[in-house]
Amino acid sequence: MTNPIKLLRQSNHLTRQELGYLLGIGYSAIAQVELGHTATIPESWQQGLERLGLDYYDLQEDYLEWREAQREALEQRLAQ
Repeated sequence: MTNPIKLLRQSNHLTRQELGYLLGIGYSAIAQVELGHTATIPESWQQGLERLGLDYYDLQEDYLEWREAQREALEQRLAQ
């Protein structure tokens, strides 16, 4: 499963910096979310995502599912 923010960015052929410009945030914030360093997509992204025609809550749900899959994979690896 791919991180939904990374998938969104790559499917639109955008760099982290370009997506940051569109959302009104810094590219390092994009990197932090793509790497899974944040528990959720920051609420400060909501307005920018909606300007792009994206539903913040749907994307948030997808992100949380991705994080859960990452956690489960790590638990499986540790159990071996």
